Amino acid sequence: MRFLLLAISFFALFTLSLNHACFSAEELKLTDAYSWDFGTAREGSVLRHTFTLKNESPSELIIQKLASSCGCTVSFASNYKIPPAGGSQIKVVFRTKGYSGKVKQFVYVHTNNPEVPLIKLTVEAQVVKKINKPN
Repeated sequence: MRFLLLAISFFALFTLSLNHACFSAEELKLTDAYSWDFGTAREGSVLRHTFTLKNESPSELIIQKLASSCGCTVSFASNYKIPPAGGSQIKVVFRTKGYSGKVKQFVYVHTNNPEVPLIKLTVEAQVVKKINKPN
């Protein structure tokens, strides 16, 4: 059962040596930006975004762990072992209950890349409180 304790953040890979293979920034790509802005959201809403990590290297990339900056944010990866030319969808869920104003949360993707073992993803929203209308 694949479970993640916390959410993730994205990366800028330079060079990776793994089993005598190298990963360059061009070989490991995120098809979305490292951050996502949900815009304005009502307090209490559940926001979702999916980032895509693509491995264009000749070696397998392994997501070792996903972690988040807060319990209100969780993430899941569709694949934890990414073969050459493969990809993984990283789904991030942010629960806005109890928040107000500009909020940023981070998801950290820990990989087997010894040069840049951590990829930081950012999600943010302008959270507004519910307005009760008088009767």
